[in-house]
Amino acid sequence: MIGEEQKPAVKVVAEETDEILANPGMGWETFHRTCKADNNLPSWIPSTVQYARWGWRELEPQPGKVAYDFLDRVLKESHDSGQELAFWVMYGSPYKGRLDYPDWLKEIGGRILIAGRQRHDDDRLAPGAGSAVRPVRSTTPTKGDSPC
Repeated sequence: MIGEEQKPAVKVVAEETDEILANPGMGWETFHRTCKADNNLPSWIPSTVQYARWGWRELEPQPGKVAYDFLDRVLKESHDSGQELAFWVMYGSPYKGRLDYPDWLKEIGGRILIAGRQRHDDDRLAPGAGSAVRPVRSTTPTKGDSPC
């Protein structure tokens, strides 16, 4: 653009190496623990992502009350280990007796649907249940919402 200061050109020269080329945000990830706490991760393997899965009940124990203290703690642990956090929110479980959805879901019309292989899920078509799923997705904090 006219009037903008020109930035100096950057010259990149490729060199042959036997080292692992780690792509940030890709490659080896740790599961439910940071790379500093993962005893199974060899020290020579870089890991830039910590991956976790939590039940909806853990992240929103009360309607509209996201467990920000929990998320902030995990985000800080990931950040302090030089990792980003990727996570999945589960609302159903393939295991009988394990409930990933919050108890309050039943109070707003959610029902337990037992389908093939004893899968336990909420019936998201039940009155009120479908609208309860959306707020969790829209209020989950982003990286910018964390003190990390």
